[in-house]
Amino acid sequence: MASLGALVFAVIEGPNYGWTDALVVGGFLVSGVFGAAFVAWELRSDHPMLDLRWARDPRFSAASAAIALVFFVMFGQFFLLTQYLQVVLGYSPLEAGVRTLPMAIGLLIFSPLGARLVERFGSKAMVGSGLAVVALGLFMGAQLSPVSSYSYLGVTLIVLSVGMSFSSAPSTASIMASMPPGKAGVGSAVNDATRELGGAIGVAVLGSIAISTYASSLDSATLDVAPGALSAASESVGAASHISSEMGAAGAALANAANQAFTDAMGAAFTVASGVALMASLLVLRYLPHREDTGVPGLIGSVPSTSEG
Repeated sequence: MASLGALVFAVIEGPNYGWTDALVVGGFLVSGVFGAAFVAWELRSDHPMLDLRWARDPRFSAASAAIALVFFVMFGQFFLLTQYLQVVLGYSPLEAGVRTLPMAIGLLIFSPLGARLVERFGSKAMVGSGLAVVALGLFMGAQLSPVSSYSYLGVTLIVLSVGMSFSSAPSTASIMASMPPGKAGVGSAVNDATRELGGAIGVAVLGSIAISTYASSLDSATLDVAPGALSAASESVGAASHISSEMGAAGAALANAANQAFTDAMGAAFTVASGVALMASLLVLRYLPHREDTGVPGLIGSVPSTSEG
């Protein structure tokens, strides 16, 4: 908790204080020290809470990384898309929520399908291809602009839901297959923890990239507004929208510039995430086994024992 909390704090506050600020650097150092202490303790303990030697099994480590990345993308993109829908496109909170339903519906439809397809094609193919589709969806999202149609955004959300569905369910099965029968509870806990960790880091990292890019883009814009107003507007696109609503013609120019700067910043964050997803896809195709032998009939990838054969 100390290690991950310090890490998330440092990533979130980096754009505010600067990446070389003592507080931010200290956060990374604290994260590293406590993380190393946790690893050392678990490796020396006779009864570790989490046996880190399981990480040598690619079914455990590669699948955990895949799930973390899926939720890294999911939480991070929703964090940015919420602002895009409400501030840039002007939807109310309810209207914005309704317009994210294509992803929820896609996950509802394609997650069970992904669990069935892994029996035919194997975990390696499904998780690797799923992450590649996630990379495609993020690249599509990076092309959004202040005047993009909702139909384009809806298709983008569906593509993302397909990729997440095809990579998440097989990854969960892979983690559970790598656990000894008596450690199924630990496998379930790791599966949940990687989801939450990926989501928190996704909001922190993608949000930090977007905030940094947005502030620099808006500062470089030529606007006929007071320096104080421009400085306040650089904090967030929401602040820019609020300030511009209290100004005249200059307010409209500020709002347009802020919307364009935020969309560009969101595109930069999505482009980085797309590259990470593509690299993860290649690593999964390299290291994740083709199929998992759970040894338990009824689980994905299970095979009969020798006596049953």
